[in-house]
Amino acid sequence: MKKNFKIIIVMIQFLVFTMFKSFANELHLYIRFTKVVYSEKEQAFIREFDYSDEYKKNMINVLKYLGYAYLEKNGNLYITIQLDSDIQYLWNLCNTAEDPSWVDRSK
Repeated sequence: MKKNFKIIIVMIQFLVFTMFKSFANELHLYIRFTKVVYSEKEQAFIREFDYSDEYKKNMINVLKYLGYAYLEKNGNLYITIQLDSDIQYLWNLCNTAEDPSWVDRSK
């Protein structure tokens, strides 16, 4: 009985580890990308979920160029939680994606 119990515990641990590992590259380490803009009126950064497909394509080019990991799922762009946590840096990346001269040079 004790041996069966130990085998069951080991199997459960293996399954939990396998599930965690399979989700490690999924959305659990990623967050949906939000465009960051600076509001002069509010003197703060604001996140916007709505952006054009062209903007998304430009943002993907920025992320690729700088070597950042991202995912595309169901038409949405996901970036790492670490990248999303630095809102000022993300704002700089968002501005880069809107800069026509940078976008033209990076193609």
